[in-house]
Amino acid sequence: MLSGEIPKELGNCSKLINLFLYDNDLSGTLPRELGQLQNLEKMLLWQNNLHGPIPEEIGFIKSLNSIDLSTNYLSGTIPETFGNLSNLQQLMLSSNNITGSIPSVLSNCTRLLQLQIDANEISVLVPPDIGLLKDLNICLGWQNKLKGDIPTELAGCKNPQALDMSQYLLTEALPAGLFQLRNLTKILLISNAISGVIPPEIGNCISLVRLRLVNNRIIGEIPKEIGFLQNLSFLDLSENNLYGSVPWEIRNCIQLQMLNLSNNTLRGFLPLSLSSLTKLQLVSLNRLILSESFFTGRIPTSLGQCMNLQLLDLSSNNISGTIPEELFDIENLDIALNLSWNSLDGFIYPGEDLSA
Repeated sequence: MLSGEIPKELGNCSKLINLFLYDNDLSGTLPRELGQLQNLEKMLLWQNNLHGPIPEEIGFIKSLNSIDLSTNYLSGTIPETFGNLSNLQQLMLSSNNITGSIPSVLSNCTRLLQLQIDANEISVLVPPDIGLLKDLNICLGWQNKLKGDIPTELAGCKNPQALDMSQYLLTEALPAGLFQLRNLTKILLISNAISGVIPPEIGNCISLVRLRLVNNRIIGEIPKEIGFLQNLSFLDLSENNLYGSVPWEIRNCIQLQMLNLSNNTLRGFLPLSLSSLTKLQLVSLNRLILSESFFTGRIPTSLGQCMNLQLLDLSSNNISGTIPEELFDIENLDIALNLSWNSLDGFIYPGEDLSA
């Protein structure tokens, strides 16, 4: 494992194409002399102990197509000179101490495919010009200090596959234009202060696999258009202010493995609310969490058809009646069965092994 500082003399290697010094114990600052490497295409220095600002001279290496400085202790701002990097495809600055804003000049990097700036101290709004990056397919920016709303201009990025803006300070409603992006497979907007409703346009994201809007201030009903998301495997809308019942159309999400709607004000007669989830086609469902809501009625026996169910949490509702014997036929139910804080009666069927 290499240690010590990156020597400034490295800038004399004028024909160097790839600089791979990642996963070492390098310390000190990035030497400005690296900007002399005018043939450099890849600069991979992730997971070291580098600190100090990112030299603006790096922004003059126009041949660069990949920069990965993540998991260091770099500080200061993203250099404005990075707007000169017309060949840049990957910019990864995650897990540093970078402050300031995302420079609007990054919109000049029209070949950019991946932008990863998560786990920093960036505090200025996402610039609208980010929508000019037509080929951007991954935008990870979680755990920063950005405030405001999700820019509607993101809809201009025609090929994004993953959007993670969790643990920001986002406050406005979800823009309907965001859900016009048919190639999105992942939307993670966890722990913000997003308000408003989930727009019906969400049904346009037909490639969506993972949707997590946990711990926000979203209101309204779960839109029935969510049933168009037939590739959806992970849906977590917990810790919001959603009301109404679970839409019948959710039965069409035949790939669903995890459903968490807990800590809302959802209501409804439980058998009706769950009848759409316990059809035989939902054989992949392994986690069902509907706790801390206002569901009533009995636990439907049809839950026993979800033979891959590992976790079932219906706690803190107004459920009544007995525990159906069919639940004990689910052999994979080994993580948790939580039916507490309801109005259940009756008895546990004798001979059932609940040791798991």
